[in-house]
Amino acid sequence: MALHKNLMVLVQSKVSALKDVEEKQNTAFFKLEDCESEKVKLLARSKELDEKLRRKTREVEEEGAQNLFLQRNLHSKMEERKFVVVRVKKTNSGVIDFKSRHKHLYALVTCNLRHIPLEKQSNMPWLYETRGINIYLPQL
Repeated sequence: MALHKNLMVLVQSKVSALKDVEEKQNTAFFKLEDCESEKVKLLARSKELDEKLRRKTREVEEEGAQNLFLQRNLHSKMEERKFVVVRVKKTNSGVIDFKSRHKHLYALVTCNLRHIPLEKQSNMPWLYETRGINIYLPQL
């Protein structure tokens, strides 16, 4: 009987160990299913993120191309502006030079006219009108 009792205890322990193993196996199986569903979700999320990355990359490349175009356009406008500024400076310099020469010549003419008698000045109509501009001589 003792042998039978020991055998029964051994069988019961094996049965309980088998049940524990089955429970662990079921738990592992459920965890595996959870992991598989999580894997599917993560793969879908990964594909979404890849697509989003491709879109953003394309947008950045397009913006880069547009920025390069704008940068070149800005550079050409700046170069054009430099030429315009130089041209305006030259023109202003020429105008200032012309005005100073005009004042100098006008001063010479008026100075010389003071020495010409009025009778002789009346015989010089070109003296009083030049291209529609009246020149007023100072009276002595």
